[in-house]
Amino acid sequence: VKKKKIRTAVREVFIPREGYMFVEGDYSQMELMVLAGASGEPEMLKAFRDGEDIHEKTAAFIFDVPSGQVTEAQRQVGKTTNFRFVYGGGPGGLAAQLGISLEQAYQIYSAYRKAYKMVDKYAERSAREASTRGYIETLFGRRRYMDEFTADDSKARAKGRRLSINLQIQGGAADIAKIGLIRQDQASRHFDEKFKCKTYLCNFAHDSFLWELPVIFRDQGKQARFVKKFIEVMRNALCFDVSDLIETDQFPQLKVDFKMGMNYHFMAKEEDWLEPS
Repeated sequence: VKKKKIRTAVREVFIPREGYMFVEGDYSQMELMVLAGASGEPEMLKAFRDGEDIHEKTAAFIFDVPSGQVTEAQRQVGKTTNFRFVYGGGPGGLAAQLGISLEQAYQIYSAYRKAYKMVDKYAERSAREASTRGYIETLFGRRRYMDEFTADDSKARAKGRRLSINLQIQGGAADIAKIGLIRQDQASRHFDEKFKCKTYLCNFAHDSFLWELPVIFRDQGKQARFVKKFIEVMRNALCFDVSDLIETDQFPQLKVDFKMGMNYHFMAKEEDWLEPS
């Protein structure tokens, strides 16, 4: 609770320059999309293709219930399990995070591996290749050399195993975000030229972009339509086809969620702020 209050207080002090407003774009489920694409896991790929809630789907597998009957508490378990796997965590960390027994955590992990068999195989293959080659490689070929696998300490070797998948997934997500960063800069320049204005990218963190967009219309409806045009340009720039850039035909379609407002904390979702066409 204290951390949440601090986070809120920090975000509240950020306001756009005079005559501007904030527009924020966040890549949605980036790491899990990378995991799905890299592993070729059909259940995850189907979930993203069909617009399913991936955390709800995972919870349905874990608790063996239909997706429509997953409770919010069960979904939270699914979400935690998804990200524990991405971050290279094991049953011990999951048990601590969820406040459950180690036995229950092992049962959850067993259900997860059974549900997403290709993900489990991908994790094993990643660790084996990293151990053999001495490095991991991201989707776009960046390498991170690892000496953990040659360490005498068994804990260091175990850490290397966890990192082998974590660094590939996080590194792949970073690759995509950096390409998005370049593409949004090009798109922003074209937008400014077309509408005779000046937009600013004032923050970029992890997979989130924060722009300052000028308020050029006093009429709220006209300004909303102007913001909508900016979002369309940025969505087109950021949601590129990853499959065109790497050797795979099974990468999920990227998705970006947008918010806007006059304060970095009080940001309205796109669907709540913009007028319908």
